[in-house]
Amino acid sequence: MTGKTSDAAIITIGAVALRPIEHASQRMVTLDMIDQVHGRPKGTARKRFNDNRTRFIEGEDFIVRNADEAAALGIRAPNGLTLLSESGYLLLAKSLTDDVAWDVQRKLVAHYFRARATEAAAPLAAREHGGITKAVVNRALADHLMPVHAALSELTERLTALSEGHVTDPAVMPAREFLSALSFLESIGWPQRGRRAMVCAVSARLSRHAAAHGYPVKLSAERAVRLFHRDCIVHWQENGGRAFLAACRDRREGQGRLRLDRSRRMGRA
Repeated sequence: MTGKTSDAAIITIGAVALRPIEHASQRMVTLDMIDQVHGRPKGTARKRFNDNRTRFIEGEDFIVRNADEAAALGIRAPNGLTLLSESGYLLLAKSLTDDVAWDVQRKLVAHYFRARATEAAAPLAAREHGGITKAVVNRALADHLMPVHAALSELTERLTALSEGHVTDPAVMPAREFLSALSFLESIGWPQRGRRAMVCAVSARLSRHAAAHGYPVKLSAERAVRLFHRDCIVHWQENGGRAFLAACRDRREGQGRLRLDRSRRMGRA
């Protein structure tokens, strides 16, 4: 077993107490820990991780422990335990974009992931600056290094996406080029009745299509709704999407005619 619960003191982020977990001398977090410190419903981080699974590198951004290894960490996980490194957490945190998320991300990186490095650097920095206190040095290191690391991480992700054949960088695409499944259905005049089920069905198919063909997917800042690039929607329509929508419309209209015929027969009776 290559992971262990750290002997270090419990770290408090906001109102949440975290007991550090370490693997290969670096700290890791569970998906449940992310939900707790960000104040999100249980399962939110797991859904975001699963939706973007292809962007994470196993062994670098995350590792998976079996049930027995998780139990050795004091965690019950019958189906296995996913642990994220600092780089994995920063990738996942991109989809948690409210003001609270930014503050939590800064604190978690500074006081959880990099606590060891900060503590080692503090005595030397204090001597060089004439006895600056440890707390001041810790804060200075966190404030200056975390934004640089986040910027480098974002740049690396963009370059990787471009090298894998993405048509353009999703970060610089204007928001008007992206639509939710609901907006798309509204644009083609899909009926209101039963639209919620169609939104779920179309969103799932567009997600798979985007992943298969390298199209970017964004999350809306307000409700974390998946947004799809217009080119992805057009390509999906040309490659089976129109047929799917036509079949759904035919079933809907057929059911409508059936209900009408039934009501007419009952009226004549």
